[in-house]
Amino acid sequence: MGARNNANCEKALQNLLNTHEENIDYLGTYFPRTFTEVCRIILSLEKNTRYFDAVSHKLCFRVLSAGCGTGGDICGLIHAIHCVKPQSSFEVSLFDGNADALNLCQAILQELSVQEKIRISVRTVLVHEIKEEKDFKEIRDRLSEQDLIITSKFLNEVLGYFPKAYYYFVMKFSKLLSAEGIMILNDVVCKSYSGTYVPTYMNRDLNAAVRNKELSSVLPLPCKANRNCTDHCYSRFK
Repeated sequence: MGARNNANCEKALQNLLNTHEENIDYLGTYFPRTFTEVCRIILSLEKNTRYFDAVSHKLCFRVLSAGCGTGGDICGLIHAIHCVKPQSSFEVSLFDGNADALNLCQAILQELSVQEKIRISVRTVLVHEIKEEKDFKEIRDRLSEQDLIITSKFLNEVLGYFPKAYYYFVMKFSKLLSAEGIMILNDVVCKSYSGTYVPTYMNRDLNAAVRNKELSSVLPLPCKANRNCTDHCYSRFK
């Protein structure tokens, strides 16, 4: 698709207003990293929780990628699940504020479907910027129940508009999760607009969110074991 490797760490933190050429640079530089990260998250999920035993009856996975960009997260997720459950099919919903990135994401999903012989249907595509808490609700209300919700390297951009972005995202979109539903949040470890590291916001918000009795942490394992954790830590793969 003409993807180019052209690293620009500062630019990669802000993708909402990307031109097509900037999306092509992102596709050739950061897309493969996100794809690989999400594959490892899914494999870790299976290793530590036996997730696929719990959903052994499921033949079709309904998946939402929030702030999907060019689709590194959703493609990594589908690829990893397909490796474990080759007969699975996928119904995909996407939203992002960049229309060109959404077009690229859909084209890549189509190619993934053809190349790996995976049944993928794109059900809902929404072009929507997030600038207020109510934007989350507006999008959520246009979507149906989901088995997996993933967001990767998106909510750090929303922190510039409201600092409890992770909390509001989880509380709004968790309402869409099915009985065995899983939400995966993956983000950068850089500093936010305020100078505070992004994982500090993430852990604070997620600790608050899982105090809701309807939600609980699955990974990281230390968070799963301690529902009353207040530490501002974060996990990573070594």
